[in-house]
Amino acid sequence: MSLLRKRAYHVQRLAGAITSQQVTATDQRNEIQMPYSSRLSTGCKCGRGYAFATIFVMLVAIIPAACKVDADSTTGTISSRQAQFSQIHIASSDDIQKYDLVGEILNDEEVLGDIGMLAVVGEYVIVGDSYLSPAIHVIRRSDGLVAGQVGRPGEGPGEYMSVWRILPLDDNSFAVYDFVLRRFTSYSVENMDASVQYQRLLFEGYPIGVGIVGDHFIATGLFSQGRIQVADQSGNPMRFIGSPPSGPRGTPVQVRQHAHHGVIATRPGSTQFVIANRYADELEFFQLDNTEAILAKGPADIHRVYKVKNNNGIPSMLLGADARHGYLDVAASNKYVYALFSGRKVDETNSIQCRTIHVYDWHGRLVRMLALNIDVTDIAVSQDDEYLYAVKNIPGPAVVVFDMGAEPHNSL
Repeated sequence: MSLLRKRAYHVQRLAGAITSQQVTATDQRNEIQMPYSSRLSTGCKCGRGYAFATIFVMLVAIIPAACKVDADSTTGTISSRQAQFSQIHIASSDDIQKYDLVGEILNDEEVLGDIGMLAVVGEYVIVGDSYLSPAIHVIRRSDGLVAGQVGRPGEGPGEYMSVWRILPLDDNSFAVYDFVLRRFTSYSVENMDASVQYQRLLFEGYPIGVGIVGDHFIATGLFSQGRIQVADQSGNPMRFIGSPPSGPRGTPVQVRQHAHHGVIATRPGSTQFVIANRYADELEFFQLDNTEAILAKGPADIHRVYKVKNNNGIPSMLLGADARHGYLDVAASNKYVYALFSGRKVDETNSIQCRTIHVYDWHGRLVRMLALNIDVTDIAVSQDDEYLYAVKNIPGPAVVVFDMGAEPHNSL
């Protein structure tokens, strides 16, 4: 397929910056419009993109209903962020082992378009493609060959408007979340041509980070009532976990939620999950039953730099000139959490290209740091912690594998 044709099908990968009323163009604009904005745009994590006009219509129709600003957040004293967690771990890199990993190309075929989100499912790596034609590539881990492809542009069965997140369900199945359609689609890797299952989320507000824990859906988003919203297996909202993030006095709750947004990863076979923050090197560990919350602050000590901007009375988040990316992606095994770290200023060229991974245990303690030999944008990990998979897009798209089972070189 020609590049021009791919671009015609391309729906930008919506990653990072979205609000109640506007999805921004990457983080270069650094702001989010809140309710009732008349302007809409879409952005992708790579800063490239072309969007269908239907996305605009859909967002206009459904987002304003989810944009009530919590008036209580504009008055009174906002408690410190630390007070919201039962444990806090502040990492230091002084005594942490640092290892170099060398990647090998698993697949760089021409069929790969604008690839991004990926997950390990049994003997396969599932890769999302925002060109959407196809939307999903199923690649064998053993030889790197494409074992299957599904998805095309559209809104019907087997069709996508965006590939936002790919979540492994078990060793044989996975779910793909379409941000625009607010829909999970699940597949079996053993029979990709069989009928698929769909589930729409009916959250009270608009979800950004999404996850699946057992038979529950979880999400962070521009919610006024809590940090994480939980829905049942039918997609109906049940309750909230945690309080909305704190912030400077007078900051609207949706602006605070956006400033703290991130990617969710779940612990296999457990009710524990983690949120990796985009604008700080922070991880938030939660339990589905809300019995414990842990905050892990990374060794780079990156802080959010933002303020509220008002456009004709409509609040939005404006990142400061010194704002930096923290953790851009996260993957998890039963033992460890792998957080992909940037540390670059958001307005820096290729700021989402990363070579560092911070590895934590599920108690929020930093246990090692990995230095990759190439820049990557997304990661996934095998459940035996033997292999790390990643996506690179410069100079061309490819899925890369790093062997963590081999004796790594200690860079100290």
